[in-house]
This record gives sequence, C-alpha cells and structure tokens, in this order.
Amino acid sequence: MVMVSESAANLRRNLREIAEQHNLSRTLGDYLDSYFAEVELTDASEASPEALLGAALQHYRLGEARPAAQAAVTLYTPDFDRHGWHSPHTVIDDMPFLVDSITMVVYRYGLVIHRLLHPLLAAERSPDGVLQRTQPRGAAGSQAESWIHLEIDRVGDAALSEALHREIVAALADVRAAVEDGPAMQRKMREAHAAMLAANAPESDEAAAYLQWLSA
Repeated sequence: MVMVSESAANLRRNLREIAEQHNLSRTLGDYLDSYFAEVELTDASEASPEALLGAALQHYRLGEARPAAQAAVTLYTPDFDRHGWHSPHTVIDDMPFLVDSITMVVYRYGLVIHRLLHPLLAAERSPDGVLQRTQPRGAAGSQAESWIHLEIDRVGDAALSEALHREIVAALADVRAAVEDGPAMQRKMREAHAAMLAANAPESDEAAAYLQWLSA
C-alpha cells in the first residue's frame, strides 16, 4: 500500500483542478495523472501547482514524438510566459542508472539541482514513435519509459548550455550502450567460467569463482 501525505494529495488535487480549468484533452489529463501518480513531491513543495503543470506539459511536448531507442533531451532557460522555469527535460526508454548519469554531469559543472522529478510512465507509441497513450507504470501492453525533469541553476551562457546538453546526451548514450551490451557480456562471462572449470590449471578454480561472482 502506497502512503500519500496530505500535502502531496492536496497538490495533486490542485493540479487536477487547474488542468480541468484549462480544458485539457483526455489524453493530456491521463498523462498528468500518470506523471504525478508516483512522483515524490517533497522536492516540489515550494513549487506552485501552475509551475508544476507547466513543467509537465512542456515535458509532454518533448516526449510526444520520439524515435525508438533514442533519448529526447532539451536544455533551455525559459521566460515566465513560455515556461516559467529552467530545466533539462529528458525522455528515454526505462533503463537503470539514468538519474545518476545525468546528475553526475550537472554536478561536474558545479551546478545545483533544485528540483528533480522522475516519473516512470507506461507509454504506448505508434511504430513511428508518436505517443498514443500514457498510464502509470506496469500497465499491460505498454513500454516503461523514464521521464526525468531537473531544475538547475540558471545557465545564461550559450556555450555552457550547449556543452551541458552535449554531455547529457553522451551520458545517456553510454548508459544505453552498457545496458544493451549487458546480455552479451553475461554470456561471454558464462563461457569463460565454463572454460575455467574445464581447465586443468592451478588458478582456474579461483578465476572461475571470480567470473561466477561477476555474472551473478
């Protein structure tokens, strides 16, 4: 059973009310419900519901169309009328270590992360990557996607912004490569483990035990 604090419940209720006032489509309404369903809102306690709604809608625009196996990343310094916050928005297929990979890049530049939201959505997309439907994660017939929203120190330097964007994209590519190579690496280690067991060498048992530990 998931316990939701009173403040988080009130915030979600305010978000729904504001969304209804904007006459958003059913698709967007379902997306917002899914987006904030399991998000830890502790870091969002100082944000207004309007700002959170604006962030989530901008995030939707980013992830509305995304080719398979590609990350969608944007880094921008918005004004109040357009966005109301500064944040890199990231949409990518669900894989481990995503948040750590991105935050390490941000910290390497000496920037402070003021807010981090990481909803895991069950997404249904067309063959060309257009988002058809979003639900809370675990929904049948959907693909888990990791949507990451960070609000960081305002970056006014164009060169710094471009460099930060480039490194985030590169970090996500490295994560994807590592995850996709994982099964092949596991297979090679099992083969090497079997070879060590079959070998009649003084250190083969120790090497086999080490490979077994690595592949566990």
